[in-house]
Amino acid sequence: GKPKMDALGLTATTYIIADRVDSDPDTVTSAQLADAVASGWEIGGHAYSGAVHSASYEGVDEATATSDLTSLHGWLTTNYPDPTGRYSFAYPHGRYGDTTDGAAIESLVRQAGFKSGRTILSDVGESGHLQIAGVPEVMPYRIHATSSISELSNGQQDPTNLIATGGMIDKTASNDGGWLVLVFHRIVSGTPTATSEISQTDFDAIMDKIASTNLKVRPVREALNDHFAAITPDLQGQVWLKSVPRPFLNRPITVRALEETTRPSRTGVFEVVGRSLPVAVTDVRSSRRFALTVVTSTRADAKELDFVLASGDPMFLQVPPDVPELHLSQLHCVLDETTQVRINPHGSGTTFWTLPVIETAAPTPDVHGVTSTWESLIADFGSWQAVVAAFASWADVLDYVGSPESVIVA
Repeated sequence: GKPKMDALGLTATTYIIADRVDSDPDTVTSAQLADAVASGWEIGGHAYSGAVHSASYEGVDEATATSDLTSLHGWLTTNYPDPTGRYSFAYPHGRYGDTTDGAAIESLVRQAGFKSGRTILSDVGESGHLQIAGVPEVMPYRIHATSSISELSNGQQDPTNLIATGGMIDKTASNDGGWLVLVFHRIVSGTPTATSEISQTDFDAIMDKIASTNLKVRPVREALNDHFAAITPDLQGQVWLKSVPRPFLNRPITVRALEETTRPSRTGVFEVVGRSLPVAVTDVRSSRRFALTVVTSTRADAKELDFVLASGDPMFLQVPPDVPELHLSQLHCVLDETTQVRINPHGSGTTFWTLPVIETAAPTPDVHGVTSTWESLIADFGSWQAVVAAFASWADVLDYVGSPESVIVA
């Protein structure tokens, strides 16, 4: 496949099982990988051990999976170092659930240092479509991709349908908000005998079709790098209350008072029959608890803050360093039962709020922020037809910031 792609100026990511390199005549060699790197290809990881790959990470325990992933990442950084420090991973057999003892494989991949995880999820239940990845990809450890591209497959996984006019390659070329990831396992000179095989003729036809469009072809790492950026927010001297899963609810708050901070004790003291001194059972204290008094000056401000509180989301309280009088650092938290009091019901609408804050651990990496939902789009525009008419591309849909009222009420 590489000679055809070289002729068309196309590059890709090849996912490697490390201990199979140079192992027998049917596996990739170090020289071939060096040639791929020289041609602009990315070397990604599939597994370190062939045995672990065969079992998949769902078929081994956490210790085995962690050891394999750590060895794989180390092998990549030693042999194929990347200046950006970004290494891509493809789940063996596309399986990304839990290990045999219940560890989340997506989390293990992230902890090992990989910046993405490619699945083989593509079926949308309709033969004319395939699931595409997002641009930018909001779930980099669950990248959708299409495998089993072969004349033995059906729908858009059949190369004839994939390259046909109006097929998925054409659909992707006409949509600047999608990323079609195609996976090829084995290219054969004759007739395929399994869906993991594609004929050289069909592979060449797919590459020619791609080259004839306006599609940009990138290795996975480059495609993701195009949409990563370091952002330093300017808090402008304001305290911010931020929803982790729904950042469009984020808003600055005016803090008037910070009550005393407590740490609930987990110590138990037990009286013992026949002795004066009790027995203590101790543990670390719980997290910080305190109440913020917040003021909103208008009815509109009060309404917006109420939507934030109504969400019930895990929150991030962000305090700028130039507000030392609060004696408070930024923290992840949840809010207990809140209260609000209108000072003058018939006047300006000034409202005082009491927000009981309970410090919590940061959410796990699988919690991703979104700026709208399908439900909020329908609530804001009235119908799916209206949504389609309002946006020129899926990229525009992705950029849309939903109404807090639509999200919470709907």
